[in-house]
Amino acid sequence: MNIFKVISFAIKYRATAPLVIKFFEEVMDSVGDRKITNKERSKMVSAFWKVVKAIQQTKKVGTN
Repeated sequence: MNIFKVISFAIKYRATAPLVIKFFEEVMDSVGDRKITNKERSKMVSAFWKVVKAIQQTKKVGTN
């Protein structure tokens, strides 16, 4: 992937950046002890689906 594609992707999905950062934080907090509890798993999955929905919304807006 070249730098222009990365920049284009970042601009297109910039609204999802806070959600992606939150997702990464959830993952890093959960795997720190190398064990994932059900509560941690639930938080990670929830954060992941928020990112997915935001990306889907961005795609819907972009195609109209």
